[in-house]
Order: sequence, then C-alpha cells, then structure tokens
Amino acid sequence: YQRRVHGGEWITKNQELQDQIDAILAVTEAKHVTNRVLLEQNKLLTVEFKAQADDHIFLKRELEVVKHRNTALKDRIQELEAQVIELMKDPITERKTERRKRAEAETTFLSSIREASNTHLSVQEKQSKYEEALNRIKKLSELEKKNLRQIHEAHVLCVD
Repeated sequence: YQRRVHGGEWITKNQELQDQIDAILAVTEAKHVTNRVLLEQNKLLTVEFKAQADDHIFLKRELEVVKHRNTALKDRIQELEAQVIELMKDPITERKTERRKRAEAETTFLSSIREASNTHLSVQEKQSKYEEALNRIKKLSELEKKNLRQIHEAHVLCVD
C-alpha cells in the first residue's frame, strides 16, 4: 500500500514538473518570437540608417558643388558689373552694345511716359508717346524672357 501511495506521489510530482517545463517552454517560445521580430526590425532600421548615411554623403557632395557654382556665379556677377561700369564710363563711343541699348531704352521709357503725361501735348501726341513706351516695354520684356530662358537652360545644365 505504501508503495502505491509513494508511486502516486511520484506521478503527481512528475506531472507538476512536466507542467513547469511546459510553462518554461511557452515563455521561451514567446521570447524567441519576440527576438525574431526585433531582429527583423533591426535589419530594417539598419537598411534605413545606411540609406540616410548615403543620402547625407550625397547631399554633402551636392552642397560642395552648389557652393563652388555659387562662387563662380558671384565672380561672374562681379565681372559683369565691372563691364557695365566700363560701358557707362565711355559714352563717347559710337558703337553701342546691346546692353547699352537696353539701358538707354529703360531710361528713355521713363522720359516717354513723362512726356506723354505733359498737358501741353495733343491727344495724338500723347497717344503716340504711350504707344512708343508700350513698344519699349514689349522689347524689354522679350529681352528679359530671352535672358531668363538662357539662365534656366544654364541652371538645368548645371543641375544635371
């Protein structure tokens, strides 16, 4: 009889140990699943970090190119300003460049408007002065459009 009772205790003890092993296995499996999920997230974040680092390097290089281009453009502006000053210094010269003509057109435009608003002129004279001013505006506008297209094309070439 005692052997039976003692055998029953072993069975109960064995069952308790088996339950503990099952609980430990369940916790271990849950930790394993969590670990796999975290490893996948780590892979994704590593790829994202690498992409950001590559983007940083690319943008740094682009910034250097833009800085260099900016310096070159500033130098070009200074050259052009010096040319304008040189052209303004020598009004006696017979040959007028396109820039000189444009500067004259801009200044005469204002004088045409002043003349057109003069009360001593007839209606026809005022009309012709306004038309003359309008034609000058159109010419200047076309010239500016042409310059903007050239600048845009140069910018596109620089960006590519």
